[in-house]
Amino acid sequence: MNRTRVGGIALLISAVALSGCATMAEKQVGHITSEPSDANVYFSEPATGHTKPIGRTPADGEIHQGLFPVYLVAEKDGYETDRILVPRNGPIDHHFVLERSFAVRIAEEAPKLPKEFRKGAARALSTFDRALHSPRMNAASVVAEAKAQVQDLIIDFPDQGTSATLAALRQLSSAATEATSIDSSLYDTPVEQQAVTSFSNWLTKIRIGLGLEL
Repeated sequence: MNRTRVGGIALLISAVALSGCATMAEKQVGHITSEPSDANVYFSEPATGHTKPIGRTPADGEIHQGLFPVYLVAEKDGYETDRILVPRNGPIDHHFVLERSFAVRIAEEAPKLPKEFRKGAARALSTFDRALHSPRMNAASVVAEAKAQVQDLIIDFPDQGTSATLAALRQLSSAATEATSIDSSLYDTPVEQQAVTSFSNWLTKIRIGLGLEL
């Protein structure tokens, strides 16, 4: 069976599962809240790229899970997106505590950052960008170089250990590692595409926060 057909079958199974077909699995219900409220919440199945909207918090959601892991996701303008893995059984009540956007937090602290720290961060971001646009076979080694530059910042500027910029650089490092370590020759599955998108998003929000990108 070719890859396209397998992917189509997986998507069909996912669509049936997330649409609420009781023959697939027991229905799970929950009350979803957030701080701040009025966040957009939905179910996401990364393996297929399928989503099922719930509404805005506070909201009640229900789902019948299928073969693949499902996440509960919360999004709100000005805040970082958060998600949790939905358990396979039982209630799915959850309260999200959303963090303010890293781009905003970095922009607020940027004028106070040491000049050499900003230079080092910009250098690491340039290397991460090179990794994002490198051929798949070379990307992992470029990411390793960028992560080494972040580690140098951690060592050379211990007083910045709690800064939003360094916290975001750590998140970027993790996202870059995930995106370049998937065992595939192409970025063509939903999971791969999501990993690359996360990598790109972290890179962009840090550059915006530091004033390196409009």
